[in-house]
Amino acid sequence: MSTLALHQKIGLGTVQLGLAYGINNQTGKPAQQEAFAILDEAHRSGITLLDTADAYGDSLDVLGRYIRAHGQKSFVIVNKFIHTGAPLAEKMDAGLSRLGATRLYGYMYHRFQDYRDGACREELQAYKNKKVVEKVGVSLYDLHELEQAVRDPFVDLIQLPVHPFDFSAGKKALLQEAKRQGKEIHVRSVFFQGLFFKDPETLTGNLTVFREPLLQLKEIAREHRLDIQTMCLNYALHCETIDKVIIGVDSAAQLQKNMASIVTDYPASIASALESIVITTPEVLNPSAWKP
Repeated sequence: MSTLALHQKIGLGTVQLGLAYGINNQTGKPAQQEAFAILDEAHRSGITLLDTADAYGDSLDVLGRYIRAHGQKSFVIVNKFIHTGAPLAEKMDAGLSRLGATRLYGYMYHRFQDYRDGACREELQAYKNKKVVEKVGVSLYDLHELEQAVRDPFVDLIQLPVHPFDFSAGKKALLQEAKRQGKEIHVRSVFFQGLFFKDPETLTGNLTVFREPLLQLKEIAREHRLDIQTMCLNYALHCETIDKVIIGVDSAAQLQKNMASIVTDYPASIASALESIVITTPEVLNPSAWKP
């Protein structure tokens, strides 16, 4: 795959534009000037998709101010909602107004339970029919959730975590089936929410279960003469079943560094080595279970 194609496979996650977010975040939410610089750099780098959510603080407002000042350029937007019992139209209208947009590329259930309960399906289908939304999707975490979404023809777009500690054979097989059905796959957490950059000896609480796997990860990077960022980003980018890799950054310089780490040659032996790492407590793979 060409460098340009790999660049276009990146999507910009925007939670950092609306919240102080991330286990390694020491600077807080970027000021508007820096947020706009991130978006400018994303456009310059060939990124075409922005991923956001109603729950991402004032991320939608930051994006809206940028779009009003600069035009939407070539970006398409995926937004996520949480069902509260209110009509979906209220959320959709408010979101589009905040974004300064008239349509969305994707509109996703932010919580799997809302999708599982069948909330808002008719309204979502109506938005698709009116071409206000191109694709309806769901954000999820575990294999049981993925299996249900893959089976459902209503779901066009699936977002889930994929990284070297969490890409089992079962998950791979389900993503292959999803692609056969024409579904679009977006993955997040390729750096395990920043955990891969931590010193294993500094981990506390239930995160100590990752000390040995992190040491193995860092040894594989050393053996292949790669930094952690390059190794883990390209692990997801070079997977054929993945359509977009969503990354979030705190600065334009950080985004430049991410884009510079994309490589066209990523031997399968690296992925095999990473997948040999065993996680003995898979329940802690969900960051909501972290108790540092």
